[in-house]
Formats: sequence, C-alpha cells, structure tokens
Amino acid sequence: MGPTFFAEIGTGKQQSAAPIMDKLNPFLPSRARDRNTTEAQLARSTVFSEIKMVEVSGQLLRVGIRRGKGSSPPLVVFNGIGANLELLEPFVKALNRIEVLAFDVPGIGGSPAPALPYRYPRLVQLTDQLLAELGYDGQVDALGLSWGGMLAQQYAYANPRRCRRLILAATSSGSIMLPGRLSTASRLISPRRYQDAASFKRRAPHIYGRLLRRKADSLDPQVGRVNGWGQSSANSSLCAFSLFCGKIQGNTSISA
Repeated sequence: MGPTFFAEIGTGKQQSAAPIMDKLNPFLPSRARDRNTTEAQLARSTVFSEIKMVEVSGQLLRVGIRRGKGSSPPLVVFNGIGANLELLEPFVKALNRIEVLAFDVPGIGGSPAPALPYRYPRLVQLTDQLLAELGYDGQVDALGLSWGGMLAQQYAYANPRRCRRLILAATSSGSIMLPGRLSTASRLISPRRYQDAASFKRRAPHIYGRLLRRKADSLDPQVGRVNGWGQSSANSSLCAFSLFCGKIQGNTSISA
C-alpha cells in the first residue's frame, strides 16, 4: 500500500476516517483496514473529547483533543516513541481544566505511514500546520515525553515566541546526552515490543523503571491501550525503529 493514496483523496481539510478508508479498500491489505481508522476506534476514548483524522500537507494525522475549561494556552503533548494516543489517557485525565492536544505521528497508531522518511523539523512543520488547521492561533505550552521530549525541544527551538513553556519528561538532548545502562539500551534496539504484548511486558520493567519490577501487573492497563497487538504491523514497527535510530543519532537542530 502506498501512503500517497491518502494525499490524493478528498479536498476537505478535516475528514471522517471511514469514507476515506472505504475509498482506499481496493488498495489496502486487510490488516491496514482493520488496524487504523474505523469510526468506532476514533470515538472510543473516554478521556479525549474528540479523536479525529485531520489532513495537513498531504499527511493524515489521528488527533486527540481534550477540551479545557480555563483560559490557559493549550498543552501540546508529544508522545513517546511508538506510542499511540490512548497511552496518554491516564495523564490527560489527571490534568484539570487544561486543554490538551496530541496526535499519533505518521506511521504510528492511527496515522498512516508517510510517503518518505522524516526528521524532527518535518514533524514541527506538521505540528504548526495542524494547530492552524484546528484554529489554535496563539501561544501553546509543549510537553515532551521520552522521544517526544526531543521533538518538543525542536518545536520550542523553531517557535521561540509561540511556545510559552517547555516541559520535558524522561528525555534527553540527543547525541550529546550521557548514555544510560548499556543493558537497557540493548533492549530498546529491538522493535518487537511494538508488535508483541508479551515481549513488551518482558522488556518494560528493565526500560521503564523499578516500580514495574515490583508490581508487574500495574502494566496491564497500559498494555490494553496499545494499538495493534497480535498483528504484523510492519509499517508501525519499522517506523518506530527508524524513529529510535534517529533518537540515537540525536537528529535535532539543538544537538547538531
């Protein structure tokens, strides 16, 4: 399946996913149809006010928005490597009154794979275009988790006036970072944790910390939020693995 089909369908800027997938059905393998974008999947979140597909610059993005009740700028959350929107739900639920926006990066979760490889500047461009498309014209706060922390740094670097605050969690500055344990890094290299739930559960305590080593069952609710278990999901796995390789190289303007 060629990702360019997504760019050729429809002229509406915000599109329901089901009609798009119906038009693509002759071209898509069954696992791609099942994996991404039925209306039920888009609307299943009990935390995000809405989840929808938005097309920006020829790329469809699966976007989650939790409407806020205050006057603070929206919080744009850049997720960890290979992680879909649902994994953010407990965190988003814990925030009070703040409007939150997050999206599956191309090739992950419900966002189709891009036609070409991309680096952080391209994702920053897509983020700016997405915010404009959704009507966010003012300042935003950016929060980056793990791999998304480097994307958040790139976003703040490229938008010093628009990014009001930068919040970083469990991340690094790229290639100039101090390395962690090599035994843990070796478990990060394999993309199998994006394909197989059992592999993910074996590796998670070593990657994510001591709490999971003591309470392994605390991981079960998060495992249930991951899209694509039990499928070959080659596009997502390869994309996540490529993103990780880019992380190792420190491919941001800050660390270049």
